[in-house]
Amino acid sequence: MPVSAVTTMVLAGLVAAAPGDRLAVPLELQAELLAKVVRYDRNFVHRVGDRARVLVVYAPDSPESERVARLLSAALQSQRSIGGVAHEEELVPFVNATKLVALARERKAALVIFAPGLAVHASALGTAFDGFDGLTVSTTTDGVREGLVLGFDLVSGRPRMLLNLTQSRRQHADFRAEVLQLMTVYP
Repeated sequence: MPVSAVTTMVLAGLVAAAPGDRLAVPLELQAELLAKVVRYDRNFVHRVGDRARVLVVYAPDSPESERVARLLSAALQSQRSIGGVAHEEELVPFVNATKLVALARERKAALVIFAPGLAVHASALGTAFDGFDGLTVSTTTDGVREGLVLGFDLVSGRPRMLLNLTQSRRQHADFRAEVLQLMTVYP
């Protein structure tokens, strides 16, 4: 079986039940892009110090969400650095937005990444993370439109980064203009 057919079958298996709450970009590519794009956030290095702590959040009632979170965590671990610094990942089951924000602050998380199955909570999460000094990242297309800072989509077969500009400001992210030109920016 050709590699492209295998890739298509794997991606088809990762589609979540809710429309838009699907992976458009393979996890390995999302991890690679994320590791690079955070360098363009002027506040990233100040936020993380010498180690970036990453929370990978999944829907505990969805085995598929947890599986994707584990795969994403492994893909992130394969990156030598994130934003030029060492990193560590932690899998976290989603309970509610308030508890998650408290955990992210306690752990001093630089990135909080949401697996499929949580886009329905993106608006509430965006509100809860107002003032948080870190980036919320959606692995699905709808998460960014609904209130998370960063995400990924495929446009004409090519990966495209998505940015919720209002939420990025609320979470103290300051992306350089040269990377904003490469993104689909939601006001």
